[in-house]
Amino acid sequence: MTSTLKIGTRDSALALIQTEMVMSAVKITLGQSWHNRFEVVASKAMGDRELGVPLSILGVKTGQYGVFVKELEQSLVARTIDLAIHSLKDMPSVLPEGLVVYPVLARESVADVLIAKGNLSFWALPAGAVVGTSSLRRTAQLKRLRQDISVVSVRGNVQTRLRKLEEGQLDALVLAEAGVNRLGLHALVTYRFNEFSELLPAPCQGVLGVESRMNDETVAPVLACLGNPLLERVVFAERTIMRLLEGGCQLPLGVYGCWNETQSALDLRVQLLSPIETNLVAEGTIILPETQTNQAWLEPLQAFCEKLLASGGDTIKRQVQALQL
Repeated sequence: MTSTLKIGTRDSALALIQTEMVMSAVKITLGQSWHNRFEVVASKAMGDRELGVPLSILGVKTGQYGVFVKELEQSLVARTIDLAIHSLKDMPSVLPEGLVVYPVLARESVADVLIAKGNLSFWALPAGAVVGTSSLRRTAQLKRLRQDISVVSVRGNVQTRLRKLEEGQLDALVLAEAGVNRLGLHALVTYRFNEFSELLPAPCQGVLGVESRMNDETVAPVLACLGNPLLERVVFAERTIMRLLEGGCQLPLGVYGCWNETQSALDLRVQLLSPIETNLVAEGTIILPETQTNQAWLEPLQAFCEKLLASGGDTIKRQVQALQL
């Protein structure tokens, strides 16, 4: 094993906090000898540099999907880093050949939250209020809930977005509660959206992922101590849906799987929304028995996605593609 493991991460405050969370968990589990074994290599991703283009379009325009992770993946392939720490919701459904990603630690909140001027809840915002988000999914969901507000694209890290709110460019922001919690900013939240009935989360929202080269023995102890088998199954199901629907940042797609202890199964809810028609949505729930293997889940997941596409999903995908031209 090498004396030092280089951990790649974005250079935002949130990404650095998430990297520290992973390193701390390893040190606690594996002991004092690991306290000086990590070297953090922080860099700015394309998604952090190109702030003038909506996320739903950036990957299409540049021909580079995974705009928050691609540079880190290139560093893994080039062996200039050994591990990369990601918010798993930022990762495309297909990884470069030779790389693998593992969900780690416990899942944070999957919900989205509102931070609004005047301590207003979402439902108390005045008509015409300007609400900022970087997500095409959230944009479509918010418009379904309230057609009398204006939802605009806002890019940048959490601190940059909060500054735009303070400067009066926005009346409210919608952010992932997981990131808000990790930054210690939950006192700013004025409304928490219900993750089932209001804003279904993005695939793997709230989950941290460690990406590495396949069969890399130098990082095996780290991955072994961070493993979360039940969460791995949830992530498999959510990312499979994303892959089958060809989702990611390019589609307004909500996916949330949670274990139903009564039925010993994973309840997986999926919602694919139109970016232009508030009444057009392809959605449904599939139940996946815990006793079945991941491989056994593939066939019912495929059939489920085919039904979603046939019930409006194909039309929604064409609408999204037209917006990206």
